[in-house]
Amino acid sequence: MEANIFFMPRPLSSIAAALRPLIKGKLRTFVSSLIRPRVACTAKLYQRANISLGPNTFIDHYCILRPAGGKIVIDDRSYLGPFSVILASGGVTIGKEVIIGPHTVLASGNHNYKQTALPMQHFDMISSGPIVIEDDVWIGAQCLVCDNVTIATGCVIGGGSVVTRSTEPFGIYAGVPAKKIGSRKAAD
Repeated sequence: MEANIFFMPRPLSSIAAALRPLIKGKLRTFVSSLIRPRVACTAKLYQRANISLGPNTFIDHYCILRPAGGKIVIDDRSYLGPFSVILASGGVTIGKEVIIGPHTVLASGNHNYKQTALPMQHFDMISSGPIVIEDDVWIGAQCLVCDNVTIATGCVIGGGSVVTRSTEPFGIYAGVPAKKIGSRKAAD
């Protein structure tokens, strides 16, 4: 008697079970590629150990991040526009969902100009405090933010402004030096 041998297909559940690790691995790789920080190929990040970039952060073309003895921390979903510079001898912290326009400079430090024994370039940088940019801030193009300044949550800084003092939450600031010209809150 001859036995009937025929191919019996695997149940779909066992095929899915076999493919699940492969699919999960590919999906995890795809998702992590969406949420990791992105740095344009022309951006320069010096002293990388002193720079922390959150998920979905984007550092655009020709940006320069130079900790210069301090730390640079950029939180989730923030954007640094092209040709922007962060000099952080006093430290720079940027919160979540911050937009920084092109050609903006965050300068947390100064040359020690009070020393006269040697030219200023031979002395270490000094800082009167860190720059802190809180969440949901928009800084327009070509702004300068000086050291020991906190830009409060929800602020808008008009293009070309020089921020020398800390701001109030949800304020709109513009000018040289930057002054409050409005508020994002309807009641103000």
